[in-house]
Amino acid sequence: MKSAINALGAGAEISSGKGGAMPEQSAQDTQQLKIILRSSIAAAAPAVVVFTVLITSNAVGLLQTWHMGRLGMLAAGILAIGLGFLLWRGRWWAGLPTMAAAGLAALYFAYMFARPMAAYLSANDFRDIFQAIIVLSPQLVLAVLCAGLFMLISKGVRLVKNMAPRPVGNKARILLGIWLVVLAGDLIYQQAGWQLIKSPSDLMVRLCQEQNHDQARSLLLQQGVKAVPSLLEGMAAKDKGLECLRHGSLEVLTAMGAAAVEPLLAAAKDENVQAVIALKAINDPRAAGPLMEIYRNPNPKGDPEFKLQLRRAIKKLNPSLSVDG
Repeated sequence: MKSAINALGAGAEISSGKGGAMPEQSAQDTQQLKIILRSSIAAAAPAVVVFTVLITSNAVGLLQTWHMGRLGMLAAGILAIGLGFLLWRGRWWAGLPTMAAAGLAALYFAYMFARPMAAYLSANDFRDIFQAIIVLSPQLVLAVLCAGLFMLISKGVRLVKNMAPRPVGNKARILLGIWLVVLAGDLIYQQAGWQLIKSPSDLMVRLCQEQNHDQARSLLLQQGVKAVPSLLEGMAAKDKGLECLRHGSLEVLTAMGAAAVEPLLAAAKDENVQAVIALKAINDPRAAGPLMEIYRNPNPKGDPEFKLQLRRAIKKLNPSLSVDG
């Protein structure tokens, strides 16, 4: 009987003999192939989580929760798929990362289920346990799901470990190698590289990191007017939970003072609301005249919020100017 791993994807081959055509692949081999296939798919399961996070999270959320950028998250997802592929090709060790992660996650969610359940039962009658189960059902489901993934992958790993591996093409090796380098590069950049590259848009995001806020602020101030467009984008962030970004960006622009007035006035001419708010915060009276010119030549289809902020800024910068009516 041929080893099951050598028959992956080969189908049922037929050979001729004295007794006629006989299938070389037994029912047991076919069952083993199915187990390995399911295990390989399970080993790639983290890719689903990674791509979901990538789609639903903003840059600040990725950085704060995962300490990675979008490119690094994309690389992690592709490498997770690559591990599933390698397990399918007979590399038993490719299933270990996901197996370990699933095992730890199962223990974590089991603990998150058991601890409040024990506290509930200590204060309530056992007959009310179903109410607690309903409340804690997400943790229970996740614990069972992760435990199932762990057992499925471990079964496949045990099978593959005793079988001869199939070859992996050079193209696949190169592709996985490239994404591994991308992942490593992103991790290095998120830890230290950002301080060397000093990208304004990236520094602006790090205003939300408590451990990096002061350094990011200092580097943004060093960037000067080059950082103004990125900081205006930060002020315009609409996602919930990004108050740190909106407030931090305005605070840096205010700290720039007179140096930021000219680029902010240029942005205000394009009806940038955040630019007007920043000029009001800087409180440089020299900006009142140019803002008054913008006010006297309004865009008929302009944003009412822009007009409102424009009036407020002019009144603060030069109360003697009339902007009523």
